[in-house]
Amino acid sequence: MERLFEADADFWNDVYGGADVFSAVIQRRHATAAGWVDQLSLAPTVPVLEIGCGAGALAVELAQRPMTVCAVDSVHAMVALTRRRAAAAGVQQHLQVDLGDTHALEFADSTFGLVIALGVLPWLHSPARAVYEMARVLKPGGWLIVSADNRDCLVDRLDPVRNPLLAPIKRAVKRALKRPDPPAAWVPRGDRRRDTDQMLAGAGFRKIRGLTCGFGPLTLFHRRVVPHRLGAALERGCQRLAERGVPWIRSAGWHYMVLARKEHA
Repeated sequence: MERLFEADADFWNDVYGGADVFSAVIQRRHATAAGWVDQLSLAPTVPVLEIGCGAGALAVELAQRPMTVCAVDSVHAMVALTRRRAAAAGVQQHLQVDLGDTHALEFADSTFGLVIALGVLPWLHSPARAVYEMARVLKPGGWLIVSADNRDCLVDRLDPVRNPLLAPIKRAVKRALKRPDPPAAWVPRGDRRRDTDQMLAGAGFRKIRGLTCGFGPLTLFHRRVVPHRLGAALERGCQRLAERGVPWIRSAGWHYMVLARKEHA
């Protein structure tokens, strides 16, 4: 997984300035998390940890407020990108960036008032262990902003290759044809929203808010089938419906985002 992100580091750096549908979805996830941070009205002295900082867009934005931010990532190229972004923005005094393993964070118990982990859980071999680590380094009453890939999202339901409801049928066909499984590859995991909620509750978190976002890009057999302009319009329209609370569509976004609070002991 680390090799995959090392190779794609420049892509993830460019996403935050991209105009395509995929980039727009990632930017919306970023903006949602930043908006939640604003609503918390934390003092600048409250220490913040971003896990899986990627190219550093959110970590640098928070440091510019200014907040006191630690950012970790398991990929060397991402750490280097974040450091360069911090230097360009002149916020090195507010932002510390290091390599880190989400499953074994090198911070003392109850260090931070806010932990953020966007796009991290889907790539982990043991997300529950990572969530316990997030809880460990948070102070009692501290805040968590986290995202998971939504197993019931619209973009997966519309693509037969990715539709989880068709997985048993695909396995049965492979067995009947005696087709071997392809070599294992690192792919993001998708979880049901209730499973993510249960994992957070099991680590001592109380969910405050939950929503889904991201309704594109639409694909068929992994190929994009909708022109960019139409795809962008469809994505924005679905998001507006979700924000209005339209049944089913409100829970069919690609990313499931949760604002939670660590319970006091």
